[in-house]
Amino acid sequence: MSSQPIPSIPVDWNDLITVIVGTGSTERKFTAHASVLKRIDFFKGCLSADMKEAKERLVRLPEDNPDMFEDLLHWAYFDGYQCDLEAFAVECRALSSGRSKEDTAKEVYWEEVKKRVRVYAFARKMCAEMASNAAIDTLWKHYDHWTPGAAQLGIALDELDGGDALLRLFKKKTSAQIYGTSGGLKEWMGHDKGWNSDLNDRYDFMKFILEAMAEYPDSDNECWSFSNPCEWHTHVNTPKCASISDKDAGPEAASVG
Repeated sequence: MSSQPIPSIPVDWNDLITVIVGTGSTERKFTAHASVLKRIDFFKGCLSADMKEAKERLVRLPEDNPDMFEDLLHWAYFDGYQCDLEAFAVECRALSSGRSKEDTAKEVYWEEVKKRVRVYAFARKMCAEMASNAAIDTLWKHYDHWTPGAAQLGIALDELDGGDALLRLFKKKTSAQIYGTSGGLKEWMGHDKGWNSDLNDRYDFMKFILEAMAEYPDSDNECWSFSNPCEWHTHVNTPKCASISDKDAGPEAASVG
C-alpha cells in the first residue's frame, strides 16, 4: 500500500473548516485545515477572527467549480497540483506501441492542460499568487513547444483580466505563429478552420489577435524560446524569484495586479 503524501506545511489537525463549492447537482463539500487554507489569500481574509466564516467554520463558494477547488486545495497541502504535466508530457511522447493508446493519452493530456489553465484562473481569482505562479510555470514550459489552442484561449478570454500574465503569454505565442505564417493573418485565420471556428465570431477573440500583433510585432518577437519564467509570474504579495533582478527580468516581470 503506497504511503500518503505529507503536507508541505505544519498543520493544526484540529482546526477544521468546511468549504462548500458549487450549487445544485455540482455542489461538493470539502473539509480542510485552516492553516492550509490560509496559504490562499482569499481564505486568509475570510478566516480572520472577526469574519462570519471564521465564527461558523464554513465558507461557501457557490459560483466556483469544485474540481478547480480540489486541485487548488491539493496545491495548498502538497505544493503541487494533482497532475504532473511535465511528467505526463514525457510519458505521452514516449508512447509508440499502438496508435489508439497514444491518441488516448494525448487527449487526456490536453484535457489536463485545459484544466491547468482553469485552475490558474481560479488561483488568480482566489489571490493565491504562489499557486498561480506554480500553475503558470508548467504552462510556460508547455507553451514553449506549443501554441495555445482555441479551447485554452476561450477559457483565458472568459476567466482572466485583459492584462493577465497568461493572456500576455498567449498573445506572444499567437503573434509568433501569425507572423511566422507566410501569408500572415489571412492565411493563419483560414488555416484549419475547425481550430478556431468557436472563436471567430467573438469580438474579444478578434481584439485579442489585433492586440497580440500590435504588442508583439514581428521585429520584436522573440517568443519561440522562453528563458525567464519569472516574466510570467505575479508578485504583489510575494517576493520576486531570488535569481531574477528587475533589470534581468525586463519590463514584463513587473508586479501584476
